[in-house]
Amino acid sequence: MAISRFAQTSAPHNSLHVKFSLPRKNGDSSSASIGLSSFETEARDKDRLKAIKQARPDAHLIVDANEGWSIKALHDLAPFMHEYGVVLCEQPLPVTEDSELKGLRFPFRLCADESIHTSSDIPGLCDRYQVINIKLDKTGGLTEALETIKIARHHNLEIMVGCMLASSLALAPAALIASLADWIDLDGPLLLAQDYEPRLDYEGAQLLPPSPQLWG
Repeated sequence: MAISRFAQTSAPHNSLHVKFSLPRKNGDSSSASIGLSSFETEARDKDRLKAIKQARPDAHLIVDANEGWSIKALHDLAPFMHEYGVVLCEQPLPVTEDSELKGLRFPFRLCADESIHTSSDIPGLCDRYQVINIKLDKTGGLTEALETIKIARHHNLEIMVGCMLASSLALAPAALIASLADWIDLDGPLLLAQDYEPRLDYEGAQLLPPSPQLWG
């Protein structure tokens, strides 16, 4: 069984990149991404989103602001993002400004990324985010990742399983918990010049389950 994923390209801090999921005839979705340069003006961000949506009107967009917006920018951009098909926005504000999201609701989900590391962070995020991005690099391993998922579900949060730049061996356990996630973003090995062997197999925008030779 293939695992759908939302792909992303590497991007520096305070830069915007947009991921998009594309429906396929068999009911699955394929995905791709466009990395965008550092923020200049809100007008430029709007132009970029508009261009992406015009090129692929069938796409569902995920915007990762990488802590790059202010609360004012988020409010100003929200109606436009909704109009152009954004369904989720990752980490719009710096971690130190998370409190400004308390009690707010937008026409798309907000996903904590840099704000979430382990299960102990979840109680302080429940009134600010609807989704959390779990990465094994942040939780410290599979055991704490599973605990984080359990606590997040208890608080009615959705789950994204993501990654940093990582080899297939590092990502194999993340692939195993992908079945517990609502959103999947596992593309780290695709960004490496040389990966671990045996490696994870991808078919287009699909990540196949890891082989026993790679992970047990």
